[in-house]
Amino acid sequence: MSIVSRVARPTLAVARSARAVRYAHFENVAGHTIPGGSKNKLGLSLRIISYSVIGFGLPFLAAKWQMDKAGSS
Repeated sequence: MSIVSRVARPTLAVARSARAVRYAHFENVAGHTIPGGSKNKLGLSLRIISYSVIGFGLPFLAAKWQMDKAGSS
């Protein structure tokens, strides 16, 4: 038996015993696939738009702030 297999054997045993168990059940039905619900179309669209604008624009705002900060010192 090689040294690599001897070292790997305890690691495999730990990996097998440490598997996560999910105690949740979600129904797979139409209309319940989006977190937060999709019954209110206006609210859903506003949440998606705000998430997209903030998520896409924040790195650019941070870069501008850092450049302004470096230029002012």
